[in-house]
Amino acid sequence: MKMNTQMHQKLIKYYKIVKEFVEDIKSTYLVNMNKHFLRKMLFVFILCLVILFPFITLNINFEPLNGVEYKVKLADFNLKNLSDNSYQNSLDDYIDQNLNSKPLIVRLRNQLLYDVFNISPNYAVALNDDKQLISKEVLNYYLHGQYYMTDAEVKNKAEQFIKFDKILKQHNKKMLILITPAKARYLDYKDYPEADKILMSTYKYKKPVAYDRFIKELKKENVLLFDSIDFIEKNKNEYLEDAAPLFNDTGHHWSYYKGRNIGVEVIDFVTENTDITWPKLKILASRSEVATYPDDDLLRLLNLNKNPKYTYMNTAVQYVDTNSSFPSVVISGGSFLGELLFPFATYGLDFNKVYHIENKLYYMNHYDDKYEFEKYDEIPIKKDLKDIDLFIFEINEVNIYNASFGFIDYLLDNLEYLE
Repeated sequence: MKMNTQMHQKLIKYYKIVKEFVEDIKSTYLVNMNKHFLRKMLFVFILCLVILFPFITLNINFEPLNGVEYKVKLADFNLKNLSDNSYQNSLDDYIDQNLNSKPLIVRLRNQLLYDVFNISPNYAVALNDDKQLISKEVLNYYLHGQYYMTDAEVKNKAEQFIKFDKILKQHNKKMLILITPAKARYLDYKDYPEADKILMSTYKYKKPVAYDRFIKELKKENVLLFDSIDFIEKNKNEYLEDAAPLFNDTGHHWSYYKGRNIGVEVIDFVTENTDITWPKLKILASRSEVATYPDDDLLRLLNLNKNPKYTYMNTAVQYVDTNSSFPSVVISGGSFLGELLFPFATYGLDFNKVYHIENKLYYMNHYDDKYEFEKYDEIPIKKDLKDIDLFIFEINEVNIYNASFGFIDYLLDNLEYLE
């Protein structure tokens, strides 16, 4: 009897163990089955979301992307284009470019590259370890010999301006050459992107930039010259060591605040070194988290979903003295002209002419009218050349090889209009 009781207890014990084991298997199976089911459902949901995403966002207005994009044209629908896949390829590119949600997708992808991998999503913009943005064109010029010029090429380019200056003096007219700097000039070695450091380590010698030799040639003939690179160096306490930067981390051009202060100096320089009188100007400034273009022009090109916060300087121009001799002026150059103060200095009356030519744009009627152009013959300037008192050529050191973008050649070919 005692033995049967012990056996019974053992059987009950084994039964409980087996039952618990079976229950564990059942629960584990059910959990795994539920997990597997949930994974399938999640996958199907994500797949549907991806497929339907263009339709879901069809009526949402996204902020357009910044920068220039080649406009895709749909190929003609015919048998030839169908057979060689040119129509299908153009249709694919057309849909990709005109997809309503494209700005959102691009910005999310760019933000991932910028935040996680510290990679610039724009091939034309370099990004260093401190997330300072630098134009690759400027780095290639200053560090890697792009736009290298031989001594003969530098001399020939300088002689064009020297020749034009001599002719202007014969007609009692003035010429000013205004040199503007490149951002890379003011970077330390530690500020260079890693790729540029690696490239530099492979060079036996660094090719000289054209700037020093170009300035040297101009000074031989006493050309009226405002060299902002030299000016900044002589006033480094104000322009390089001051709390407000000469170049913002987010911009390609000198900062709007410092550029405008140099503009004040240029206006005063013309008054002090010619018989032309221009107004006396002063720059007022205040700090702001909102940038004035072009202080964040490179950052805009990255097309991020959320821009980091920076402190900028907003400015206003004050007239200290409005006295002016109202000269007729031709101003030619690139995008660095935008921060300078010629629109404020060249205000005038009906009898004085102002032509402002900046890249592929020109302004007339005291900046009231703006036009695009491809060839200089499209600008109605010939009829007024005889009345121009001052010619200003802004030349960025990166563009010495192409100084004035061909405008000096155009003027030398049309000297008869100065008579």
